[in-house]
Amino acid sequence: KRILKYGGCSPCCVFVALIFLQRLKTRLGANVSLTSTNFQRLFLIATMTAAKFLDDFYYSNTSWAEIGSLKLKELNKLELEFLFLMQFDLHVYRFEYDNFVASLNLEARSEDFQKSDNDESSLVCKVPSYCDVTSAVTAF
Repeated sequence: KRILKYGGCSPCCVFVALIFLQRLKTRLGANVSLTSTNFQRLFLIATMTAAKFLDDFYYSNTSWAEIGSLKLKELNKLELEFLFLMQFDLHVYRFEYDNFVASLNLEARSEDFQKSDNDESSLVCKVPSYCDVTSAVTAF
């Protein structure tokens, strides 16, 4: 939550960061297991990288280190490792982004439907807001 609250990046950076993490998991396959500790660091680095790649204005590494409660030296090392693991492949095609956001929207709708306890008035699906999608992302 700190990353989302204090990161100061555009909403699309969050989605692109998750796309980066999905790519990384695909590249590393079974060699990566996500824990609450390494997911936070990976999400921090992925979000920082997405902000640098997409946004005109973004925070310095010093600020990101503070947000993630890391030492600057460790953050810089993690950033470099992340870029090499990603093979510097940071471009996200529009169709890839749209498909990813659509899948998150479906997930958010599914969670909304399950929470409704099959109340008939809730059978009409609402289009999820940014907050709905963000909560689905944080659950990811």
